Amino acid sequence: MRVIHLSVAIAVLVAPCLSQSRQSDAANVLQKNWEFGGLTLGLNSLEDAGLGLEYAYAKRWGKPDAVDGVDFGININGLIASEQKRNSANYQTAKLDLSWFKVMGGTTRAATMNSEFDSASVAERGVIKERLDTLPGLIAAEGDPKKHAVLVKESRGLEAVMGLSEGYYHWNLGLNAGIESNQAATLKNYTFGLNASLDAQWENDSAFVDWNVLDYPAALVRRVTGMDEKWRPRGYGPTFLVAVDQVDPRGSGPRAGAGDSSDFMRLSAEVAFKTPFFQFREETYYLDTSYRYFDEFDPAASVRSADLDAFDYWAVGIVSDSGWFLTYRSGQLPFDAGTSEAFELGFKTYF
Repeated sequence: MRVIHLSVAIAVLVAPCLSQSRQSDAANVLQKNWEFGGLTLGLNSLEDAGLGLEYAYAKRWGKPDAVDGVDFGININGLIASEQKRNSANYQTAKLDLSWFKVMGGTTRAATMNSEFDSASVAERGVIKERLDTLPGLIAAEGDPKKHAVLVKESRGLEAVMGLSEGYYHWNLGLNAGIESNQAATLKNYTFGLNASLDAQWENDSAFVDWNVLDYPAALVRRVTGMDEKWRPRGYGPTFLVAVDQVDPRGSGPRAGAGDSSDFMRLSAEVAFKTPFFQFREETYYLDTSYRYFDEFDPAASVRSADLDAFDYWAVGIVSDSGWFLTYRSGQLPFDAGTSEAFELGFKTYF
């Protein structure tokens, strides 16, 4: 199934007040998210599927200045379409987790912020990274000494705040429990299991950057388009997530239709990566990719023959500083009977 999404996403931060000390709009968004958590809403116009509402909420609680310890989090996300049967991402999730985390590298305060930054919504993470990548071009083009100094100070401040000047590794290992459902909630999976994640960031002059193969295609485009003076990968590392869950399915879904409605154990994994791609008219565009994989342990023969024991879902897109994006998605999610594909074209804005 091919669907064209025309999207306008609005990031709403649950924040009754703002801190007095801020360096930029990007810093404002990040600080508000650390303190209060964020809700992201997207209003979509879907070809042949009516209107859609995309939502995501992420929040973590823990020690404010720790580089390791235990924290507690909640993650909720999904897409609601007026034409349910044509929903190309008919997979709603709500998860709670209790996790041990450790941050290596960066400063103590930066590491703490990175812990919260990793659990922030995609919209809020994008604002911070996009601002950091835009600043070098603005600094190089600014002829006014006073304005130049202000931009340099902002860049150094954000780099220090996020630990980017020293790089970091953020490890996470924990227990999770939650519910997955289709839009109508007629199909549900109750889940409980173990999860782990790793997020990496390297200094641009680190030896590790040369081995950042995920950034090779983007590095070539940056060199060809003149964004970078020479070919070299950057220090934006991927985020890896893996989970092993016991799944209790409810409802007459594709798996039950294949003759098996029993509990099962499932492996799920995800890799996400975002990096600067090219610049056009002083605006930076980013390559934003992700890949998800699901695999049932020891499936019944009927489930295997129906090709419901293992499947994947991936997305690749281009996102601009100002919010324009173009994304292609393809694959199968847990409540899908088969694969689907979708193009998304739209605009995101943040408040």
